[in-house]
Amino acid sequence: MPPGQDFYLGAAEIEFTIKLGECLVGVGPRGLDARLALFTDRVSLVSRRVFEGMMRYASDHPNVRVAHWKTLSLADRRLIAEARLDGILFETLIDHDHSTLPRNVPAISVSSVLKKSPCPRVCDDQQWAGTIAARYFVGRGFRRFAYCGYEFHHGSKERQEGFLAELERAGFDCDAFEFGGSTLQEVSCNSRGEQQRVARWLKRLPPHCAVFSFCDEVALAVIQGCGACGRSIPEDIAVLGVDNDPFLQSALSLKLSSISLGTPQTGYKAAAALVRWIKNGKKPPPETRFRSARVMVRETTDHHHVDDELLTKSLELLRVNIRRPLSFSEIARRAGCSRRTLERRFRDKLGSTLGEVAQRNRLEHVQQWLGESDASLKTIADECGFSSSQHLCSVFRERMEITPVMWRKSQRASDL
Repeated sequence: MPPGQDFYLGAAEIEFTIKLGECLVGVGPRGLDARLALFTDRVSLVSRRVFEGMMRYASDHPNVRVAHWKTLSLADRRLIAEARLDGILFETLIDHDHSTLPRNVPAISVSSVLKKSPCPRVCDDQQWAGTIAARYFVGRGFRRFAYCGYEFHHGSKERQEGFLAELERAGFDCDAFEFGGSTLQEVSCNSRGEQQRVARWLKRLPPHCAVFSFCDEVALAVIQGCGACGRSIPEDIAVLGVDNDPFLQSALSLKLSSISLGTPQTGYKAAAALVRWIKNGKKPPPETRFRSARVMVRETTDHHHVDDELLTKSLELLRVNIRRPLSFSEIARRAGCSRRTLERRFRDKLGSTLGEVAQRNRLEHVQQWLGESDASLKTIADECGFSSSQHLCSVFRERMEITPVMWRKSQRASDL
C-alpha cells in the first residue's frame, strides 16, 4: 500500500493489513489531532503489546490515528514525508543509526535494549521486574538463586540488577549466566554451543535453586538445558520467565511461571505523552518507567522449598485446599503441632505469618484465573477461597493497589 492519505485505514473501526511483514492499522474519523507510528525491527510480543496500547489510546481519542512500520522504513525520506507523521514511537533490538529519525518530528523510545536512548524513553521498569521475582522466590522458601540473561541487552542487565539487589537485602547470594551475542542476537540462546554451555552451568547449580530468566524465550532455553543435564523442574530447579508469552505457554508440556508486564499500558501512556508533546510542546523527561509487573504462577515454580517438615506439610495443606480453606488451627493439628508453634515456624523460616502466606497463595490463583479465563468474579472468588466477590475485590485492591477488573484488562493482549 503506498504512503499518503490512504495509509491510515478505516474510520469507525480498527482494521488489520499484513503486507511484507508490516502491520498497518488506523482508527478514527477525519479532523485528526495527530498521526502516530510505531517503528520496530520485527513483529515481536513486546511490539504487539505496545501497539495494542497505542490502539487503545486511539480508540479513546478518535482524532488520533496509529500505524505500525518496520524500523528500516525510517531511512525512506520520501515515504516518511508522504505519510505526514506527527510523532514516532520506536522499539529496537539493535544500536542502529538513529540519525535516520526524521528531524522536527517528536520521537519517543519504548525500548529497554540500549543503555542510552537518543530521545525520551517510556518503558516498563526493568529493575522492578527483578525485584518482584526475588520477592516471589524468597516468599516461597527458596534460599539458592541464579539469573540467566543476555550479555548484549541493557534491559537484561537491569532485571538482573533488581533481582540481585533485592536478594542482597534479604541476605542471599546469586549465581549468573549470560548468553553471548550473535548476528541474530535475539536467538543466540538457540545455538548448539550456547545450549551446551547453559546445560553445563545448570548442572553445577546447587539443588533446590530458583532461576530467574530474563524472558520466556530464555526460560525455555533453561528448561531445555535442565532436560539435557538431568535436572528436574520444579523440584530441583524452579524456572521463572518474563513476558507471559501465550505462544510458549501453548507449546510447553510443563506450564511456565512468568512475570506479566503491563506493556499495553506502557504503549497507551507513551502515545499519550507523544500527543501532549505534539500539541503542547511539552517534551517528556529522558526516562519514564512504569511498575506493573505481576507473577503468573504455574508449574515451573509451583513448589515451596523449606527444610522444615511442619512447614512442608502445612504449605501442602494450603495448596490443596485453596477452594475450601482449612482453619489455621486445623492446619496445625494435621501438621502435628500447636498453632502457636506453626506461626513461629512460618515467621522464622519464611519471614511471613501463616495468614500472609495463605492470602498470597489465594491471590496468585486469582491472578491466574483473571489472566487466563473469562470467568466471573463470583466464580473466581468461589474457586480461590473468598467468601464473596466483594471480599475478593476488597482484598485484591488492598494488596495489589488495583481492582481485579482493571488488572485483568491490563494483562490482556490483542491477537495481532
